[in-house]
Amino acid sequence: MAVDLTQVIQVLRREHLFAGLETDQIARVARFFDQVDIEKGRTIFRQGERADYFYMVLDGNVGLTRVIKGKTQVDSRIGPGDYLGEMSLLFQQPRSDTAVAENQVTLLRLSPNRFHLLMQEYPLLRMNLSATAESRKLVQRLQFDWIGPDELIYYVTRKHILFCILRLFLPLVLFGIGVVLAYILLSAEISLLDVIIPAVVMLAGVSWGVWTWIDWSNDYYIVTSQRVVRQEKTLVFSDSRKEAPLDTVLAVNITSDQLGRILDYGDVDIRTFTGGVLMSQMSQPKRFASFVDGYRKRIIAISKEKEKERIEEELERALHPGQSDGPQPHPTIRIPLAQNPNSPPVKRRSYLGQIFATFLKVRYEDGNVITYRKHWFVLLGKTWLTLLSIIGFTLLLIVLVQNEFFLTALPCVAGVTYAVLFTWLGYQYLDWNNDIYRLTPESILDIEKKPLGREQKKTAGLDSPDFRVEHSRESLLNIMLNFGTVMISIGQTQFLFHGVHNPEQVHQDVADYREAFMRRKLQEKDARDRERMLDWLLTYHRKSGRNEDQEKLPGVNDFSG
Repeated sequence: MAVDLTQVIQVLRREHLFAGLETDQIARVARFFDQVDIEKGRTIFRQGERADYFYMVLDGNVGLTRVIKGKTQVDSRIGPGDYLGEMSLLFQQPRSDTAVAENQVTLLRLSPNRFHLLMQEYPLLRMNLSATAESRKLVQRLQFDWIGPDELIYYVTRKHILFCILRLFLPLVLFGIGVVLAYILLSAEISLLDVIIPAVVMLAGVSWGVWTWIDWSNDYYIVTSQRVVRQEKTLVFSDSRKEAPLDTVLAVNITSDQLGRILDYGDVDIRTFTGGVLMSQMSQPKRFASFVDGYRKRIIAISKEKEKERIEEELERALHPGQSDGPQPHPTIRIPLAQNPNSPPVKRRSYLGQIFATFLKVRYEDGNVITYRKHWFVLLGKTWLTLLSIIGFTLLLIVLVQNEFFLTALPCVAGVTYAVLFTWLGYQYLDWNNDIYRLTPESILDIEKKPLGREQKKTAGLDSPDFRVEHSRESLLNIMLNFGTVMISIGQTQFLFHGVHNPEQVHQDVADYREAFMRRKLQEKDARDRERMLDWLLTYHRKSGRNEDQEKLPGVNDFSG
């Protein structure tokens, strides 16, 4: 089918893949494509097949599924501007998915020869495609349970490897000290204690290094079809995610020093109405910024088109109700913080399962609900005396076990004492565990619950016009350990989140949830305004129709006096 070059050029210009190309270069690229129409339900290609084309969606939606261990799983759903088939052509691999047209689909198609010719002629295009392909390979190994059913991950990157290497310096020094100690002690007469000391030092260095590597590898900067995400996981202690919907992004700023420009790293600041998302020490920041800008332009353009189509279709159904095939639901812009009604119900853990799954975590997420606990230093303040008692009693046992006089009664005394101490320690942990602050898409909750005791809960909605958030870290210790107080004023009600880890992050979470809530309210208001506008138009249409009918009646205008 002949290609509408004007439409194709317009689509290519807004896509990140072609960022950096001049207008005449984009026009040349557009001439390489063929256009094909695919009927609803038709299979475009199957998993395991040899790659024959690179495709770009011009109109419609394509569903991608994958068979894993004999089970068919929905991989993603892509729409206008998205592309598929690049991984198979770039890496000479068979198709990893099966693609099926979900409705009438118009595709732009490139043969393998033309695809590789374009890659040779425009190296920047190859680099952008390779980046997305590598990201998709990485995503296949990772599990992001917060991704929506109609959401596609386009680009994933981490902090620059340089910063991981710098953080590994101290663990390597510690390991080196252990090696030196072992060498010195092996040259002399040594006791068992002398062997243990360097072994412990080396083990501490290795453990610290492994922890540092895992901590670095668990932080991701992500661009999806709907939002920009910074995900940070600190092993055991915290799991945080900060995001900005693409249609709320105002600007993308890049900051880097001279070394950063040489090694290609820097900070990317995504600015939104309520603040922003700072992504520090990022590898290849310019590429990330171009992805964000390209997809932001796309989602705004598609939203405008969908809004026009929605108004036209609603007006058509209102004016000609008999010709409608039934209500046609329209996709809305997804607000990441809202619960998706089409998503499967979340499997709730048991009480014990929840305790073990969130053990020692000061921040964790369950769907769209964020729960905060007080900092581990607060837990240490509750349990330090019990911990010292356990350590002191253990040292006492080591001394007493060497005296045969105490051997008979020692097991019974030790068992009872340990049972009492660990029971009290468990009670103190549960007391800390049950004192939580919770943020949902509609409200804020402050919950205090004593184990086997009373529960006190305070809650307030996010819809108050008088809504203020501030945070503070009062002392040097608070600054060093990064914990403090977040103060939320909602009308006459004040919430104090005492002792929370990273109060700045909590502050931003609250602001983001508030923004998402107000955007949902605005969408509902827009829907009501459209309905009111349709009522006015229908009233005018009926009134003008009656006037025309009256004018057509014989003798209506024949008054001779």
